[in-house]
Amino acid sequence: MQNTFSYITKWLVSLGGEITRVTPSATIISVVASLVAQLSLLTTFLLPLKILMLISTQRLPDFLPSPIQGMGLELLVLVLCVLTLFFYFLQIAATKVAEKSSIKGAQELLDSSNKVLLFDNQKELAKNAYQQFSGLLSCLLFSVISLTVLFWFYPEIAIVILVCTVLLLNFHAFFGNSEYSFNKLSHLQIAFKINSSVGASFFIVFIFIVIDFLYLSPPNFLIAFVSFILSRQIIANLGSVVRHIYALTKNHDKITALFFHHHVLEPGTSDTDSTLWKLIDEKQYQWVSILFKECLGFDVKEISVSWLDTGIRNLAFFEVDLNKGEKNLLIKVFDKAALPQATHEEALLQDISSRQLISPPLLLMDSIAGIRCHVYDLTDMPPLNQPEPWAREVETLELLLRLTPSDALRRQYSRSKKTLADRFGITHIKYLKLASSRKEQLCIAQFIDEFDNLSAILKSLPLWFINPQFNQMLAIRSQEAAPMVIHWGKWELEPVGANWPVSHDKLELIEDSIKQASMHRPELKSYPADLYQLAALTYALERELLNFRFNKGLKLIDEINNIMGNQKLLSQTLNARHLTHKVVQDN
Repeated sequence: MQNTFSYITKWLVSLGGEITRVTPSATIISVVASLVAQLSLLTTFLLPLKILMLISTQRLPDFLPSPIQGMGLELLVLVLCVLTLFFYFLQIAATKVAEKSSIKGAQELLDSSNKVLLFDNQKELAKNAYQQFSGLLSCLLFSVISLTVLFWFYPEIAIVILVCTVLLLNFHAFFGNSEYSFNKLSHLQIAFKINSSVGASFFIVFIFIVIDFLYLSPPNFLIAFVSFILSRQIIANLGSVVRHIYALTKNHDKITALFFHHHVLEPGTSDTDSTLWKLIDEKQYQWVSILFKECLGFDVKEISVSWLDTGIRNLAFFEVDLNKGEKNLLIKVFDKAALPQATHEEALLQDISSRQLISPPLLLMDSIAGIRCHVYDLTDMPPLNQPEPWAREVETLELLLRLTPSDALRRQYSRSKKTLADRFGITHIKYLKLASSRKEQLCIAQFIDEFDNLSAILKSLPLWFINPQFNQMLAIRSQEAAPMVIHWGKWELEPVGANWPVSHDKLELIEDSIKQASMHRPELKSYPADLYQLAALTYALERELLNFRFNKGLKLIDEINNIMGNQKLLSQTLNARHLTHKVVQDN
């Protein structure tokens, strides 16, 4: 904690020196304007209280100077109301001045550093950083001035505030989450720490004032009341100081690269430094033995662990040989950023209808050292690191066609995500229209005319499981030579045909695949193959449009138009709608 505090302090001093050296006038104007805005806001808050007190007593206090006494109650109230409005508008104006000065100062810093574009929205980040630093200085200056005033009028309160600040800093240092450094804390964590500290400090100040008035020697009531309000503002400003420091250190690397001449932007490191890699850092694969012994009850004598390349970020795949061939296992370790994939995969593998999913037998879903792990049994299957035999894509899709998602899983999925039929709309092609020629726009117009029919077709089709992350590195064969996929972290339920390859030779295969799959799933026979081809083409069209591959998108639209133009298909579409309506009524 001390090293972190020392480093942050030195960095902030260096940052402040660089900012004031390059933009002294803008910095002074921004800080002074921020300070004026705070003082005006405080005055705007206090004056209405004083007005209410005067109105409630219907008399002027005796301690007021004679010129003010001579104004009378009504005139004094009116003057205070005008002053309240004045300070309110002054606070708004000062805030605007501080913001404009920050923009000007940030631009001067960027011009002074004279660097190429380092990352997106760097001007916005520079402006925010400058505002955060100006806010830090103004809050700190306000706190120092206010504490000086308190030391003069009510020194005990100032001492209580300083003691609370020191004690709370040490409390968070010793009992906080030492696993993460200050700038690694989330916004919710830092907000909770700051709010709880501010609340506790203010409560302690309040208790002290009560004790002082009951048992000790307090000042007069007016001084105590103003000190109470001022202490609240001091504590709030000290909390704001921490917020500003957190916001600056959160972007430490980018700010350093932007504002300092001899610093460059280093490639960002992944958050796996604090989770996934900690698991295998010092003791390397000792955690595998612990996982097998404590969670699976295996007798571990000797293990051999090898890394598997998959091309998936934030996940680690390990193939484990237990006791020289006794068992062959796969461990998937999910980093913090991949936890949603772990939860999503578990929902699929725990579903009753998915137990025959083309996935190796799942032995365990558990956590070790706070990291989620899935363990699969690959015994008697070919080693994962061998290039052959891999499962062919179409063969894998044919097996998926046989699986019927359960009603419970369909309902759960529909409450969470949209399928292609609900997701894809006319708005997806607005950019395509801008980038197309007049002839191509005629093709697009035809597609729009038939879109309602296409949407009805997609909604009428049954659903199937798809795996957008499928690649050859995730495919293996079982002992019976059936293809299997070892990762389902981003599975989807889409109309049958979606995600089927749309190259001409493979698209034609869907008809034979449907016939074979219908022996296991009879409902597939109720729809002609052209409808499934439309789902495949529409799914591919959505993907191409999202990636701005408009030329490929136009070719897919042309193919969809050709199929939709078939009069025979239109009659089949009506039958499909009628069948869907009947199925819904029966259910």
